[in-house]
Amino acid sequence: MKENNGIRVRQLTEADHTELFANYKSCVESARFVSSQVHTTQSATLVSIKRWRANYFSDDPKVLTFGVEWKESGEIIGLMILVFATSFAEIHYGVGKGFSGRGLATSICREGLVLLRDMGVKEVRTHPYHRHYASIRVLEKCGFTQHGILENYAVFPQLGEGKFDCADMRLSL
Repeated sequence: MKENNGIRVRQLTEADHTELFANYKSCVESARFVSSQVHTTQSATLVSIKRWRANYFSDDPKVLTFGVEWKESGEIIGLMILVFATSFAEIHYGVGKGFSGRGLATSICREGLVLLRDMGVKEVRTHPYHRHYASIRVLEKCGFTQHGILENYAVFPQLGEGKFDCADMRLSL
């Protein structure tokens, strides 16, 4: 896949599990606005990568999960996830705490949008926690507009129990 702003978005390999665990999946702070649980072991990350890799070979994947590689070291520092619905796709992404604040989220989002456009997707949506202002700013930089608030929409285990309100962000490609 493409390289941009010090990162490369690519398919994950099983060998990536150690770095992905250390740099992203085990970090409570990085998972604050993520709907999945933090991994407590490298083996949990390996199991996830094996599951995600199976989708690379599907003719009609519902979800594609890619690694975000830091070009300088070749380390996996985060994820980009594409979710396919009937009439639109969703994009989700994140990097580990040690790599935040460098503009990487914007680069990852833009790479994902190019990939989705190349796949023929016409509409992209995503639903960040409605008070995660940094994420909303990144999405706006990438052309998304907010279409309201989705009440009690998503679970964010690191924020607490129950479902939380999310911004309904959309982009036509």
